[in-house]
Amino acid sequence: MKKLVDSLVEFFVDGAKEPSKFALGLEIEHLVVDKTTGKAFGYWDEKTERGIKQVLEKLEKYFTSSSRNQHGDLLGLSRANIALTLEPGAQFETSIGPFQSVDEFRREYMQFISEAGPICDEVGAQLLTLGYQPKTLERDVTIIPKDRYSIMDDYLAKTGKYGHNMMRCSASTQVSIDYSDEQDAIKKLRISSALMPIYAYYYSNSPYFEGAENTNKMIRTKLWDDLDPSRCSLIPHLYDTDFGFEQYAITALTTRLMVADLTGTPEAYDDKEKVREAFSESAVDIYPDRALNEHEILHILSTYFFDVRLKNYIELRSVDSLPLDTALDFLANIKHNFYNEEKLQELSTALEGIVEKDVAEAKQVLLSATIENQGEVHVYGKPLNYWFKKLGLNEL
Repeated sequence: MKKLVDSLVEFFVDGAKEPSKFALGLEIEHLVVDKTTGKAFGYWDEKTERGIKQVLEKLEKYFTSSSRNQHGDLLGLSRANIALTLEPGAQFETSIGPFQSVDEFRREYMQFISEAGPICDEVGAQLLTLGYQPKTLERDVTIIPKDRYSIMDDYLAKTGKYGHNMMRCSASTQVSIDYSDEQDAIKKLRISSALMPIYAYYYSNSPYFEGAENTNKMIRTKLWDDLDPSRCSLIPHLYDTDFGFEQYAITALTTRLMVADLTGTPEAYDDKEKVREAFSESAVDIYPDRALNEHEILHILSTYFFDVRLKNYIELRSVDSLPLDTALDFLANIKHNFYNEEKLQELSTALEGIVEKDVAEAKQVLLSATIENQGEVHVYGKPLNYWFKKLGLNEL
């Protein structure tokens, strides 16, 4: 197991950058709906001969590479600085960057919209930036034709109440940030994990849930925290004094993997099922006792859905899908708070002594908050507006 752990630790160490080279990444997931009915626009409908598959096929001429399943179904496109992928319920994800300037994200996204907009109009689709499908129930959304997602769909239905809701109907905005070394990474992981409930509350954008009006500003947090405590919510042991890259690697390697992907494992050349379920096996059980390659590492790490996730950068994952201007506001706020050492230290001091149970309690407080009482809500012993001011956000 030591070789596996060492290869993950090396992957994390290699992700470190000089502060002058820090950049950001932005992901905006879009819910795709029928322009006429407002209902979910799936991957492909044989009866109507319509689906998001058409949009990808018509967009392909603008991109330099594509990804397909074993049957040739188009599932993603990419070119320099932007990648388009489909989430389980045919949510249309745009991953942009890395860039250092917020204006660069705007230009890249608007270029994508100039290409995708007319195509969506042509096929009768609309891209929405909302945290949850406005009209369609989760049972009426079909998973796209990707083995990994079919397995996840089965697994998460057994571990929590809202697995299908999350996979089929929800959408997020995610920001990625860099770190300079292990100490900086752990500091940013701890601070951002404590702040994610506050950001999720502030940027709430889920007015609907299962076809009805939603008044819970933290509905996606509720969905995620219910799924599987071994791979969602807070990183295990994050606030332990001895937490570091090695502990994260051990957690990722020894927790049941959910999905095994052997498409990048040379030793599995004669395996008939390269992507299969791993409901009771960990990565240690599945992969050879050697240094893992990048394909294997990225797969393993991508099967964990913590509020803040470590790869060779840090992903902040809790915020609802947002319209571009609001998403860029979130991006700029993260840059301001996490790439200014003085500001980062100020936040670290304000959150000093925070541990896992405190973050869990903060989530519960915010899950119970209403528009009427939010001015009275306290998080980590301070009024909610104290944290908004501390983060440079407008008071509610």
